[in-house]
Amino acid sequence: MQEHYDKVYKENLSHSDPMTYIESKYCDVTSPNFCSYMTEDQRSIAYRNEKRMLQTGGKYSAGFARYDYALRNYKDVYTGGSRSVGYVRNTDREKQYARSVVNQQISNLLSKNGISISKQADLVFSI
Repeated sequence: MQEHYDKVYKENLSHSDPMTYIESKYCDVTSPNFCSYMTEDQRSIAYRNEKRMLQTGGKYSAGFARYDYALRNYKDVYTGGSRSVGYVRNTDREKQYARSVVNQQISNLLSKNGISISKQADLVFSI
């Protein structure tokens, strides 16, 4: 998600008035920039995230919503258009996906630092 919002942040800055551009994308149905392909909930999330990034100088501090349009290509996590459509917090699928991401990140860190651990080793990490 951070990569997505970093890219969008740079795009927003390319406009003379980035905040007006953001508002036109998510709030002004008459604007040619209006994101009509998003649901109201998705526009609200994108608007808040992009506005926050603009206010913080590009620091990504957005929360995680499984119906965020930025996640549309991640079918294991994305639940669709809005809070009311299939929105269930911490589903088994979501937990499994998060666990696999953390496992891969730990594996990458160990590998990057030349640390080899036997597959039989029983390690417990707390996050």
